[in-house]
Amino acid sequence: MANGIYQLSKQNYSFPGILAGDIKVVLTRGYVPNFGTHEFLSDIAAPNRISTSPNLGGKTFTLGVFDANNVAFIAVPAGLACNYLILYQDTGLAATSRLLCGLDTGFAGLPVVPDGSDIQITWAVGGIFAL
Repeated sequence: MANGIYQLSKQNYSFPGILAGDIKVVLTRGYVPNFGTHEFLSDIAAPNRISTSPNLGGKTFTLGVFDANNVAFIAVPAGLACNYLILYQDTGLAATSRLLCGLDTGFAGLPVVPDGSDIQITWAVGGIFAL
């Protein structure tokens, strides 16, 4: 697969507005993104959502590049390999939490096989994604 930005998010959302919202990352297993039609967290079946990060801190959006502090998934249950990191704006409801981007390349350790310990995510030096 490949990294991508959800197209409906680009169409329906002001990306500078993500600085004010709660942005989280969900670690997925068995999920195949459709960047053209998936729009909300509910488009990812609940069994495919393995672990969710806390809110991202230190968010910036400069010259079309979104970045934030590194993040950790805490005590991820042991299981099969997880293949995607999906960033989304959390509204508290999966049906309204807008998907922002999906990442499966550019990070050491993906796919990752959870073993019950924490999984640290270190974002690329140039930012998480760019428009």
